[in-house]
Amino acid sequence: MNKSEKLSEAIGNLSEEIIEKADRRRTAKASKKPRKAIKFPLKITAVTAACLAAVIGIIALVPRGISAKALAEAVYPKATKYSGMHNINNDKWIAERRARWDSGKLIDSDVNDFYKKTAEEFLSGEENRAYSPVNIYMELAMLGETTDGESRKQLLDLLGADNIDELREDAKNMWLANYCNDGAVTSILANSIWLNEDVKTKQLPLDVLAKNYYASSYCGDLSSPEMTDAVQTWLNQQTDGLLSDYVKNVNLDPGTIMALYSTVYFRAKWDNQFNKNNNDAKTFHAPNGDIQTEFMNDTNTCGTFYAGEDFGAIFLDFKEGGEMWFILPDEDKTIDDVLSSGEYIKMMCNTAEWKNSKALKIHYSVPKFDISSQIGLSDGLKKLGVSDVFDIEKADFSPLTDSAVFVSEANHTARVVIDEEGCTAAAFTEMISDTAALPPEDEMDFILDRPFIFAVTSDTQQPLFIGTVNNPQ
Repeated sequence: MNKSEKLSEAIGNLSEEIIEKADRRRTAKASKKPRKAIKFPLKITAVTAACLAAVIGIIALVPRGISAKALAEAVYPKATKYSGMHNINNDKWIAERRARWDSGKLIDSDVNDFYKKTAEEFLSGEENRAYSPVNIYMELAMLGETTDGESRKQLLDLLGADNIDELREDAKNMWLANYCNDGAVTSILANSIWLNEDVKTKQLPLDVLAKNYYASSYCGDLSSPEMTDAVQTWLNQQTDGLLSDYVKNVNLDPGTIMALYSTVYFRAKWDNQFNKNNNDAKTFHAPNGDIQTEFMNDTNTCGTFYAGEDFGAIFLDFKEGGEMWFILPDEDKTIDDVLSSGEYIKMMCNTAEWKNSKALKIHYSVPKFDISSQIGLSDGLKKLGVSDVFDIEKADFSPLTDSAVFVSEANHTARVVIDEEGCTAAAFTEMISDTAALPPEDEMDFILDRPFIFAVTSDTQQPLFIGTVNNPQ
């Protein structure tokens, strides 16, 4: 089975029910007879794809031609379109970019601990893996809005927030800091909630989710083919059909009372694209043996090399904002060593204060790769302290509904591809001392010929995607 077929099979599982039937909410009288259980599927699975040359049109934010009643609709900001060098003198475009940077500065630095913990938990091992820290953060933050008591506290602790108001503010700034649709860099986060029309839910959390998390809520007969079509239409509109082969496998279970979907879409070109004529074959030292693979080669005469306790790193700029980092463990270190220390997160999220760096001429070689993975999140989240939402006896979703519900499963599926032109990523979710020595010379070779970590960061230095490459083929 080739990679495309494997990914198709993985994403075909997105339609599986992730949050199952539960008893109606417990009352103070323990002797009261339990009522019939109900389903509450919230599906947590992201899919990413990168480096496509096709030009994507403006992504629709509200489903068109669907038979669903809107309960609360998010209003997305309109972006001034990028027009090349003309934008240098476009005050409105500059103001919008500055506002995005300002939102990034307001995000509590405690979120870096979330990035470090989740990356270590979900990326360790000798397989190729990828995930979206920002996507999972937003998904868990929305879950926090629909929970209460210890269920909410566990989510707040992992997300680095003292209370729901702080989380709400951080999540909104996270969204605003990473949302960009100006035609140069496309980075779009979208969320939707689909409710069964026969189930009573509370309006207040839906309004809060629309205002602070840009999540639109819809209701209808979730058992009908029309609603499944509506969800598929929404997903395709958010990703402009990029994942249509996978979206067609998304189906609502007849017993579903609620489904939550989240998408991330990213597209940008390298600031300096690779020349395909400079590509060559090199040996990559994979864990299971050496392989020959295609490398892209270039030189940055004014590059910057970053050194950490157990790694060296460089980044390549995207045109008009954002970077892709390449983090190479030292010869005597592994990917897991770097993930465990978490030093690279501090470097990526605050390069201005990273002292152990040096400007020099860098000859770099990057293997072309197509990375896809499916990660089960449930066990990892429990290890990270989020356990009550998975326990039917402890889960508290009272802010949203008086029905007793619990999370039964959470998955994250991702794909990242890089080539000579740039990077495109799309994701949809149903439901992170001493330093190494710097090079002594003013010129160096940076060759990614052994397992390494990569990250795609927005121009506000938030990691949209982090992954590991143990085998580029």
